[in-house]
Amino acid sequence: MRVILFIIVLLSSNSYLLATETKLPDGQWQSSMGGSKQILSVRHKMIGVSRNYKAEFIVYNKDTKETYYSNILVKKAEWGNVLFPDDFRKKDGSKFSSIFKGNFIWNCIVEGDVVIDGTFSFNSSLFDKNDIRIMN
Repeated sequence: MRVILFIIVLLSSNSYLLATETKLPDGQWQSSMGGSKQILSVRHKMIGVSRNYKAEFIVYNKDTKETYYSNILVKKAEWGNVLFPDDFRKKDGSKFSSIFKGNFIWNCIVEGDVVIDGTFSFNSSLFDKNDIRIMN
């Protein structure tokens, strides 16, 4: 009886080991690396800045011709950071979708002057599947 029980246990464990594993389904993977968000920052370089200042960030989508705004108070010599699109609104104060495609330009305005500007892009090709193993 013990021999039969041992053979049954042995066969069931072997069949488990020989079973093919089911591959996880394609198209259901997620990752996060800031692909649909952009951090914009400003900071006065003088360490001894003795007062706070208002910074207005303006982002313009060159493709849709839409403009978005964010205002923050930067404390003395600290960094002032905003996250696009989360911290931005349209001119009328309304929110918008956080998924974007397009090319953007931005300004940071302090005391009436553009103190820093730049560009960034959310391109749909960034999200296309690329297999870099074949590029080596």
